[in-house]
Amino acid sequence: MTRNLPRATPGGTATRATRASRPARWIAAVAGILAAIGLAAALAQAPAASRADAADGIAADALAARHRALAGALAASPFGLPLVVRSRDEGSLAEGEIVGLVPHPFPAFAAAFADPRAFCDVAVLHPNVKGCTHARANGEDRVTLYAGRKHYESAGRAYAQEFVASAREVGEGYLRLVLRSPAGPLDTRDYVFALEAMPAGDATFISVRYAYRPSFASRTVTAGYLATAGSGKTGFSIDDSAAGGRARGLRGVVERNAMRHYLALVAVLDTRAVEVAARPAARLDRYYTLTDGFAAQLREFDRAEYVAIKTREFAEQRERDRSGGG
Repeated sequence: MTRNLPRATPGGTATRATRASRPARWIAAVAGILAAIGLAAALAQAPAASRADAADGIAADALAARHRALAGALAASPFGLPLVVRSRDEGSLAEGEIVGLVPHPFPAFAAAFADPRAFCDVAVLHPNVKGCTHARANGEDRVTLYAGRKHYESAGRAYAQEFVASAREVGEGYLRLVLRSPAGPLDTRDYVFALEAMPAGDATFISVRYAYRPSFASRTVTAGYLATAGSGKTGFSIDDSAAGGRARGLRGVVERNAMRHYLALVAVLDTRAVEVAARPAARLDRYYTLTDGFAAQLREFDRAEYVAIKTREFAEQRERDRSGGG
C-alpha cells in the first residue's frame, strides 16, 4: 500500500485516504503531513479587531495592546527567549500561537517577510516540508507546500497543497500576511497561516498563529501517531493535568509546530547577511541550533542527518525551479 495521500486541488477537498490498515510508519508520515500543512486557521476565531483592515489602524492598535499586556510575561518567559506559547483544542479547532520578540528591527523584518514568497524560506526548514513554490497569476499570490515524512522524500511523492495570499498589509509600523487554503488531507479544512508584526524598540513584536480544523479521520491518525512514534513528545505550555506537566496530544502538536515556525523566522533573519550562494546552508545550520535549544520537544535528527536530508531536498528544488517543474 502506498504511503502517499492524493493531492488536493485548489479550492477542492482532498479525497479520503484508504481505509485499509495503516502501518505505524504510514501513520507517522500522515501525522507529519498534517503538522507541516496545518498553518493557522486561528484567524477564523480571532477577535474582530484582529481581522480588521490594517489601513484603519485597528489591527495595528490591537497588536500594540497585546504587546503592552504581555510585557511582563515576555520578560519572565521560561524559555530563555521572550516568548508566550498558547494553545487550545476545542473539538472543531486546534490552535497554537507564538507571541514574542524577534531580535531584529522592524524594517529588516518587514523587508524579509512582506512578500508572500518569503513564506517558502520559512516553511522549507521544517523537517516535514519537502518543497515550496510561489507563483503569481491573475493578481493573486499562490504558494504550494509539499509535505511528507520527516526523513528524506522527494516533493513528487509528497502531498501538495496550495495556499492563496488573502491579506497583505505592510506599513511603517505594521505588517500582516495571511495565507489560506480551504481544505487539506483527511477532510481537514480552513487552513490559514497568519503573521503579524510591529516595531518594539530595536526588536520586532510578532504573532504567529498556527491551527487547523481537524476531522474525525485526522484525529484518528494523529492519535495513532501520538500513541506510537510521538508518544514521548510534549508541547511547551504548562498543563498540570498532563503527564510531565506540559501540554500533550493535539495541543502539543500545534505548539511544537508554532515554535518551529517562530524559530524558522529567526533563522531566516539571522542569516540574511550571508552571501546568497551560502545562505541555504547557513539557514539550515542556524535553524538546527535554534530548535536544538528545545531538544526535548523538537529534536528529530542529529545535525548532520538533518542537514544532509535538507541539502538533498534543496538541490532537487533548485533543479525543479530551473526546469520549470514547480
